[in-house]
Amino acid sequence: MSELVSPCCGAEYSDDESLVSVCCTAEPKGHTDLCSKCLEHTDFFAYTCNNCNDWFEEPEEDYEYNERMKESIAEDRMDEARDMGEL
Repeated sequence: MSELVSPCCGAEYSDDESLVSVCCTAEPKGHTDLCSKCLEHTDFFAYTCNNCNDWFEEPEEDYEYNERMKESIAEDRMDEARDMGEL
């Protein structure tokens, strides 16, 4: 069975009651979509990674995170091989 994890570290996360803005990591102004710091219309993060304390909008399935990490490692290896002239 899959589990929801943070997209940054694949770790457990907290879904705090308080939202923070994408732009300034400030709270919303009242019950609006305005950032209380810069007063711009923005989206808000609702989750915090328990490992690195990064904010994010939505958790992801652990198998999706693992697949994304495998693809990233493979891409890094291909880039390194290309840079070393092995391809």
